[in-house]
Amino acid sequence: MIIEKYNYRFDTLLQPVEEIKTEGYTIEFASSETGFLNPENKKTYLPGNISTVEIIGLYAPLLDRDGDSILYLLITDVDHKGWISDSYSIYTCTNLTQHITNIRTHF
Repeated sequence: MIIEKYNYRFDTLLQPVEEIKTEGYTIEFASSETGFLNPENKKTYLPGNISTVEIIGLYAPLLDRDGDSILYLLITDVDHKGWISDSYSIYTCTNLTQHITNIRTHF
């Protein structure tokens, strides 16, 4: 399942991260060539191992378009919960974009 939110109540990326930690999202995933890496145990979850994605768009003031961010809340098929963030700008991670596209094809 993919849920998209465009959330205007957060001013920084740190604010929603602190909030989701209280909801059990404990893993800060990193994007790898093949999927989502849990740096704590070095396990990589392939896009097919992700059962739920909640997307929160965070928008910077109009004058700072490079400040737009996206926060992906991920739940794996074994109920591990975590997050990974990206940018909407030229700084976007192409591996992460491809992984999210692959997840979308499974839903």
